Amino acid sequence: MQLLQLPWHDVLFEHILSCLDLQDLLNLRKVSFLARQLVDDYCACSMRSLDARVAFDNSGYRLDSCAFRVLANRCCSLRLLRFHSQHSWLVDQLLVPVIHSNVHLQAVYLDQAHWLTDSSVQALASACPQLTHLSLRDCHWLSSSGLEIIGSAWPDLSTLDLTCCWQIDDPGLSALLTGCQRLEQLSVAKCYGLTDESLLNLRSNKCLMELDMTGCWRITDSLLEQLTEFCRSLKQLKIRECSRVSLAAIDRLQKKRIVTDLKPPAAYRLFAAVDHNGYPMPQLNVQI
Repeated sequence: MQLLQLPWHDVLFEHILSCLDLQDLLNLRKVSFLARQLVDDYCACSMRSLDARVAFDNSGYRLDSCAFRVLANRCCSLRLLRFHSQHSWLVDQLLVPVIHSNVHLQAVYLDQAHWLTDSSVQALASACPQLTHLSLRDCHWLSSSGLEIIGSAWPDLSTLDLTCCWQIDDPGLSALLTGCQRLEQLSVAKCYGLTDESLLNLRSNKCLMELDMTGCWRITDSLLEQLTEFCRSLKQLKIRECSRVSLAAIDRLQKKRIVTDLKPPAAYRLFAAVDHNGYPMPQLNVQI
């Protein structure tokens, strides 16, 4: 018995094609007319995940827009769509039709998709109401309007990554957090324009477990006190490079069993001079 004579849906789709990456599927599609029909039917009926991250094979293959379009335009049952690249060909005109064809998407990762715009976010919001995981890491184009779209579209969003989305500001994030009050994981790392004003909206979120504020140097001890008071599910907090957070605030987090990525050395806590707010005082080293 030959490969293509096996039951397609019960055997080939479930146990073989689901294990192949995009390049393998494209190569299989070139074998014969029947193989092409097999791959097309799989994309249309059973393909649940499309991972288009940068990948090289032994021949130096790199995914391009034509290869992506061949498979993506046939998919209509995706649950996960993932990019992690700097493909200059990934633009709204290519991505939006794929989004509209896959209305049951639950997780979308558009990391480093530098040539997209808020139009792709709008397409996701209008076509994919079941979305629960969204990553826009390093999407520098994301604006406050995009954040407002996210906040109004997905009240049940559980995971959101906005790392290095430099254009977002307090009004935009406030609108998002007002709408998305069931977030369990949130990253606003290296979003340098954010302050306590917008992040205080997390106080009404009873589901938040992990929060990454790395590099948000404008946040203060006041925010941390509010979050630990109201966000009772909070388990992990990343505050590295948050220069306005004091040693005393870090100690209070540890006492409440919240894991942080910034732990002052025990010897420093014992012997370093601090002011009445817990901030380290200037020191002068003199050698005689």
